[in-house]
Amino acid sequence: MPACAPKPMTPRTTSAERPAAGDPSPTPAATPVSGQAPKRVAIILAVHSEGDAEALLSFLESDLEFKLTLIFPPTYFDAPTRSALSARYAALQASKQIEVALALDNEPNLPMLADLRVAGEKAQKWGFTFAWPEDAAAQTARAAGRYRRRWGQLPSGFYPPHGAISEPVIQVLRRFRLTWVLARPSPNWGVRFFGGTALIVPQTLALEETTAAGILSPRDAARFALSQPFTYVNAGSLPTPEFEKVFIAELARGRPTAAAPLGTAQEFVENLHNEFELPKEVDPFLNDYSAWVQSPLQKRAWQALAEARQVVENYKNSGRANLNRLDAAIEEICTAESGPFLLALADTQNPPTFGQRNFLATLANVYRLAGVPVPENASTWFADRSMHRATTGRTTDNDRPFFVEGPQSLTWNDPKGDDNGDGSFVYPVGSYAKGSFDLRDVTISWTDSDVTFSASVAEMSVAGANAVAPMTDIYVDVNRLTGAGSTAVLARRGQAVIEQEAAWEYAVVLTPKTVALYQGLPGGEQRLLLVKAADVTSSGFSGTFSRKTLRGEPRQWRITAAAGGARVGSRDDAPLPIAVQSTATQDAFGGAPGPRTPPRYLDLLTSSAETQGARLKAYATGTVILPHVEAD
Repeated sequence: MPACAPKPMTPRTTSAERPAAGDPSPTPAATPVSGQAPKRVAIILAVHSEGDAEALLSFLESDLEFKLTLIFPPTYFDAPTRSALSARYAALQASKQIEVALALDNEPNLPMLADLRVAGEKAQKWGFTFAWPEDAAAQTARAAGRYRRRWGQLPSGFYPPHGAISEPVIQVLRRFRLTWVLARPSPNWGVRFFGGTALIVPQTLALEETTAAGILSPRDAARFALSQPFTYVNAGSLPTPEFEKVFIAELARGRPTAAAPLGTAQEFVENLHNEFELPKEVDPFLNDYSAWVQSPLQKRAWQALAEARQVVENYKNSGRANLNRLDAAIEEICTAESGPFLLALADTQNPPTFGQRNFLATLANVYRLAGVPVPENASTWFADRSMHRATTGRTTDNDRPFFVEGPQSLTWNDPKGDDNGDGSFVYPVGSYAKGSFDLRDVTISWTDSDVTFSASVAEMSVAGANAVAPMTDIYVDVNRLTGAGSTAVLARRGQAVIEQEAAWEYAVVLTPKTVALYQGLPGGEQRLLLVKAADVTSSGFSGTFSRKTLRGEPRQWRITAAAGGARVGSRDDAPLPIAVQSTATQDAFGGAPGPRTPPRYLDLLTSSAETQGARLKAYATGTVILPHVEAD
């Protein structure tokens, strides 16, 4: 039995008798009918995206008493072979044998559109807001229009993308005179009415459970579904598309008698009496939104959306808005609010680059339609480099502005206290002060004749002459041509690469004792110079080279910087970086579990410790891709 079983509920009126949308008055109550059994058993089936649409259709057409509510995945009918079947499905819906739920092709996260703060404390500290319940309405309205064109009628039920729903969104959906809205399955199941709209909370159906043979039994899944008054079944969770057909056949074989037949969700709701009220203490809106706000890329995308959305609102209220252009701008915003795209940005190792380009182009259209100049940095708003780019003085989750620009200098300030690699790395054995390997800043400064590279750590170690010294590698892309340069890291740095768009021509290795300059060559690198470090202070060290050696304008360079530790011998020997192992020694950092070893870097130059951790964690399954920064 579930933790919270449904309690008696007064009978509901039919959809024709319910108050108009937006009317907050309660549905008139009727006399409770104690213990009455349901008149319909409703099964809501989310169809498998790779299932056999024709086989499902043929089965339904051959058994006109078999009723289901269907949720079709986005683009399900886009293929020509399936598109030809939609008219036959529409005929079954017209005869009320099936009910097709409204689903949103763009799959936006509606509660987060209504108020981004629903995602929790992290989003609440971002420093900007996104709260547009109107967008939840716009997304639903555009989908309802497409629904009517395909199915010849308006929807009666709604499946919210990702199972995400909130009370503000429910109030928005009431405007569309929906009979029911499906919530995420829960052990605490039941039905709760909001005016004339029922929120259906189905009982969890654990399709991932297997038989003793290790294969899910469609029969067991069908038996469970038929044992409940209403059930949501996601066929996409079944092991293969073929299981969908077997599952349907098992439903037909074991379906209830004529006294309690299968019905659509609409019929089920309209025939409810007192059976399944969701207990008042149960919150049907609980959800975990952390996956939507965990990466810097997601933060940038939400911020870009917030700024573009405000542009649309300002245009609407300007008194000069052209209705056609305003409608087009809102349509573009709806497109940019794509749920799958925003969710995919959580993967910082494999961000959806094609989706990023479409996202940026869509937002640029918003600005143009509103007659507002597109921001100068719009084309580089994010992707990896833009999340590290900032205007002078702009703060991030760093304790100092990430980027500071001077008349002839560029400084990037790294977050404090992130000298732990992916979050688990530790210092080598020895007497090292806290912060000895914590990269604090990288600076490039120049005159007409020279360019100086500088780095500093939080606390310069005084562990002795034979101690491991802090080391910073700076890879310099002077021409900003994607792939035109080396993407390999310097020798003995481990499994890491430079981003294609920041492929380097020169690399500088800084330590408090010596500074080396390398040129990137096909198949490796060539050391050009090895000089004594200059301007060694309590925390910093630098090296200066002629601008005749390093080409280009420093303000236009792309920089990739990473810090670790090195053994530094005589002036003729290049710094030798120490490794990161599972156990720290006098010649190695520690804290790297597993059989694979990470690249020899403890701290990456990036505005976010989260980004650093995500990048360096990739060594366990592949190659680490180092992030880059630039001034504009």
